[in-house]
Amino acid sequence: MQSYEPINPRIRYWILGFLVPFKGINQLDTLTDSDHLLDSILPCKQEAHIGRGRPRLNTAELREQLQRAWTAVSQTQGGKVPQRLQSNVRKISAIAGFSEAESRVLEFVICLHGYPEMRLASETLDEINNKTLIQLLASLLGLSLEAVRQSLRCNSKLQRSGLIEARGLHYLGGSPAPMTVKLELPSNNVAEALINGQGSPEELLYDTVKIAPLPTLKLSDYGDIKEYLAVAISYLKAVIEDRSHGVNILLHGSPGTGKTQLAGLLAAATRCKMYEVLAEDSAGDQIQPGGRLSAYRSAQYFFSSKNVMLLFDEVEEVLPKPGAALGLRNITKSWMNQMLEDNSIPAVWISNSVDCMDPAMIRRFDIVIELNEPNTAQRLKLLKKYAPSGLDKQLLQRLAHQEHLTPAVIARAAKVVGKAKTPRR
Repeated sequence: MQSYEPINPRIRYWILGFLVPFKGINQLDTLTDSDHLLDSILPCKQEAHIGRGRPRLNTAELREQLQRAWTAVSQTQGGKVPQRLQSNVRKISAIAGFSEAESRVLEFVICLHGYPEMRLASETLDEINNKTLIQLLASLLGLSLEAVRQSLRCNSKLQRSGLIEARGLHYLGGSPAPMTVKLELPSNNVAEALINGQGSPEELLYDTVKIAPLPTLKLSDYGDIKEYLAVAISYLKAVIEDRSHGVNILLHGSPGTGKTQLAGLLAAATRCKMYEVLAEDSAGDQIQPGGRLSAYRSAQYFFSSKNVMLLFDEVEEVLPKPGAALGLRNITKSWMNQMLEDNSIPAVWISNSVDCMDPAMIRRFDIVIELNEPNTAQRLKLLKKYAPSGLDKQLLQRLAHQEHLTPAVIARAAKVVGKAKTPRR
């Protein structure tokens, strides 16, 4: 007889809850791997299999076995989740200030996505509406309906932390959808970090947030906007000292004008570490707008006690367009407004163009600075400053007349030439 790895008692309790009181057993025949699911929760059964090519257990007998198993575990709710997960959730809850109900909901969602057996069992419930899902969570987590609704409200600490995506579940309506769609994670890494890792904020945000590279340009390279920068730096120093909320700066301009470099310089001028919300993960796959915003919210929560600034590039990809919401995740203007008002860490948002952004949204930023392409004199000054010594003066003059030679391009080119040490003519 084939042996199966014992499943955690708490997860087994939840799976049996899907199948028995919430009648997922009626859909067992639709699963592609119902044999494995049954073997994981009924390890002592004999020939209790459903599926092609396997002896079929009488439906009444299967219901009886599952009912007995459910009765046996329902009094104790199966015990606790795996120890490491429990410890990590407790650690994260202490940092974020989650309520007991929010911690239990987080454990459930992590197990739903992190354990294949539980995910498979959830498929037996097909598509469920919000009311049924809230009832299920309340029943299986030992919580009141109101506690579950409060945990899933868009302004709850759990939701605002960005660790789960469950917008709109506090409403009784809502279109039916699979449980794994109703209760999403921003990335698979969240489940991995809490189940198998140490549960640190850095682990949770791995692949979505990282320390931004140090700038190579200087504040003096932005002489044409030095007055604006003086105001921005003075303002940032004041709000950082006061721990003010809702501090947001928007930098916009053509690619290569040095927006990212300037963001790093603003952080350095205020003695803050700059973290960047990534647009791609380590595999080179694009992170969807909703996932990036979840990472941003998580960073806001977990780095709030440190001297940190956040950098969010390509903001035009996530901000709602005039009169529209963003894709399937329904990121509305009011939702974004709240996020811009509540952030505890100063954020620098970067855009190549504000033409497609809602003017009302732009007005939500404290300071908006446009970076223009440098003129010939400014390009020559940058070239003389960053190009390796010994370059022909006529060559510098010709390069300075290249209109598309931006500060970022000049800095990168100078770095390459300096490292290459090629013979100069």
